[in-house]
Amino acid sequence: MLLKVLCLGWVTDSLKVILALKGAGFETVVVNTSPTRFFERVPGLHDDIPVANLYQGVRIPNLKFLRFLLTVHPHILGSSLLRKLSFLLQENGVDFVFAHRGVGVLPEIALVKSINPDIPVILNMETFPTTSSAGLRKVVEQKILKKMSWFLGGLIIPTDEMATFLFKLAPFLKEKSIG
Repeated sequence: MLLKVLCLGWVTDSLKVILALKGAGFETVVVNTSPTRFFERVPGLHDDIPVANLYQGVRIPNLKFLRFLLTVHPHILGSSLLRKLSFLLQENGVDFVFAHRGVGVLPEIALVKSINPDIPVILNMETFPTTSSAGLRKVVEQKILKKMSWFLGGLIIPTDEMATFLFKLAPFLKEKSIG
């Protein structure tokens, strides 16, 4: 029996993750979380992998930033996003979620966990949260990361520098670190 994984992230940033998951034998459902770029299929791959665009058709100004309100309350932007994601999870019988690209995918993790609190989520923390000189944005991103970290089943941290940063921010993340 193949495990089914929902790959959550911007498709253009997730190509190597999608290839690795497929190569490892996982049946992969791809959900593009970009609020501005949409794809019918995963671009640049020989495999014909369909893409579900979570925000396609959503008409909310400044969606790139406002979607972070989903971490406060998943219904804040309406129920259509929840319905779309719920359908994808149930229709495909997803076993776990692999979220790619750090803090940027936390709003969609909040949606997934509001639909199915028990589904395991692994976050690939490939990029740092905003740098320390970013002021308010840095504070907000770090608070969201700390809050959402409780919902993670696993965390991939690619460098010692990032591990030091994350464990200082939220020491309990050591227990969730993979590798």
